[in-house]
Parts: sequence; structure tokens; C-alpha cells
Amino acid sequence: MIFGRPKKSFNEVLLEAIRELGKCYSRLELAYRKLARRNRKLFEECSSYLSRGLKSRAVVYANEIAEIRKIMKFIESIQLNLERAILRLETLRTVTPTLEDIRGVFGEVRGVLEDVARIMPSLAPELENLTASINELIMGTEINVAPPEPLAIR
Repeated sequence: MIFGRPKKSFNEVLLEAIRELGKCYSRLELAYRKLARRNRKLFEECSSYLSRGLKSRAVVYANEIAEIRKIMKFIESIQLNLERAILRLETLRTVTPTLEDIRGVFGEVRGVLEDVARIMPSLAPELENLTASINELIMGTEINVAPPEPLAIR
């Protein structure tokens, strides 16, 4: 507990992260649609100026269209990265309960091996090896919530 608030479970943290990333994705989708509408509108204006022989005005509109398309491509790239992150978090959320169950079973087995070692000390070296193997397996199933790698933005 930190400052009177109960610590959130790993599953709650995952759900919250998925939800927040989904919100970001929706906002980007809205921005993309607005830019697409603006792109169409400017393209029609550009075409209109070209058909009337006003090339200099058409060039201004064409340059703005190019900038809008760059932004749209950038938004698409961010959306793909968000989708990738959401999918990864959902996969992690699916696997987490299984890993927790496995860790629980390994913990119980480790406890039984320790009891057997107390009862039969002659088996202690072999049981210590088994316990070490189980500890390695438990460590292998731990999920480290480290900060994600930064995304490359081009």
C-alpha cells in the first residue's frame, strides 16, 4: 500500500494500460479522419485552381496536401505501434494466470521437497538440486514490469 491506496494487481494494471492505449488509439483515429476530410477538401480546391489555370494557388494547396499526408502517415505509424502494444498486453493478460498457477504449484513442490529433506537428510543433496531447478523455473515465470523500450519516431 502506498499512501493509503491498495496496490493494484498485475491484471488490473494490464487492464488499465490496455484501456488507456485504446483511448489514445481512438483519439488518433479521430484526428486521422479529420485530416482525411481536410485532405479531400484541399485536393478539390487544388484541382479547381488547376482547371482555372491558377497554377501558383494550386501549388500552395498541393504543398499543404503533402504536409497533411505526411502527418497522416505518421499517425498511421503510431496507431500500428499502439495496436502492437495492446496486442502484447492482451497476450500477457491471457498468460499471467497460467504463470501464477505454475508458480504456485512449484512453490508447493519446493515446500514438500524441504519437508522430505528434513525427514530424510541423506537425500538432501539431490533434493537441493531439485529445489534449485524449481527456483530457476519460478524465476523464469516471473513477469518483470520494466519500462518499455522507447518507440522509434521518424
